[in-house]
Amino acid sequence: MTTGLARTNFSTRQLVTRQDLADRLLDSGLDELRVSLDAVSPETYRRIRGGSRLPEIESQVHRLLEKRDKRGLTRPTVTVVFTFNAINRHELPAFRERWQGVADTLESWEKVRKGDCWSAYAS
Repeated sequence: MTTGLARTNFSTRQLVTRQDLADRLLDSGLDELRVSLDAVSPETYRRIRGGSRLPEIESQVHRLLEKRDKRGLTRPTVTVVFTFNAINRHELPAFRERWQGVADTLESWEKVRKGDCWSAYAS
């Protein structure tokens, strides 16, 4: 689908659980979906995000990828992102192992405090 834009992407920390979401995203013309997971275990996810939806969100990512592949589409590409700090740093190797070969792209970013501001740096 041509949108007239060079590239469209959508970043989210959580995917909603509506059953039709994957189909709607696939039909939207979206080029890239970026999902910030920031944890591998539900316990760490709860500490980082304050919720317990990690398994549900991971399932949504898998569902979208399966539907995309069944339809023979190459878009949207799916990037999973892990922003790490002292709380979740220990899960970075497991994150890479879990998502390598599943998502199209993996990214990890280190969250660093500089004075009164937080910054993230690619790792």
